[in-house]
Amino acid sequence: MDPILPVSLMLLTTSFFVPQTDLDVAREPADVAYVPPTYQYRTDRKGDVHDFDFINGSWKVLNRRLKQRGIGSNEWDVFPGDIWARVLMNGVVNVDEVDFPTKGWKGTTFRHFDLEKRQWSIYWVNNRDGKMQSPVWGGFEGNVGLFFGEDTDEGRPVKVVYRWTRLGPDYATWEQAFSYDDGKSWETNWKSEHVRVKR
Repeated sequence: MDPILPVSLMLLTTSFFVPQTDLDVAREPADVAYVPPTYQYRTDRKGDVHDFDFINGSWKVLNRRLKQRGIGSNEWDVFPGDIWARVLMNGVVNVDEVDFPTKGWKGTTFRHFDLEKRQWSIYWVNNRDGKMQSPVWGGFEGNVGLFFGEDTDEGRPVKVVYRWTRLGPDYATWEQAFSYDDGKSWETNWKSEHVRVKR
């Protein structure tokens, strides 16, 4: 059965990038139906060496990123991205580079699977400061992958979660959320919807 896709992902499959509209902007806190995400923070979540095999190839991405984090903002920046990804060493390692052409900067993700611990570690670096950010750890259960870690956001300590959702072989979503209160509540601050580029 074909996966059920978000409206913006269905639009992305035909236009690759959709200008900001009411359909595309995540209006979360202002939406009466909005329920903030809840996560149980844990860094011992296990996975499988082939969790990220799907990422191999090229993708078009629609990003939604909060303009200001940690203040209850509902203003989202919507912008495109282009990703190429490569799975290496029979799944133990994968790397991707994402280009944000309207922003003028790029980022790279390094993912490594510890065969003994059965766990992924994920690292992110961008070309604006060249600093490797603190890792997150975790894995997939079914088609949802959760990865937790700790970092700082403009000097404030935060707990971090990445959430990957596989929607069949050619679609996926990724989200990032921060907790400023030691995991009691979470604010999603970046979402991206991925559509595979078929050659």
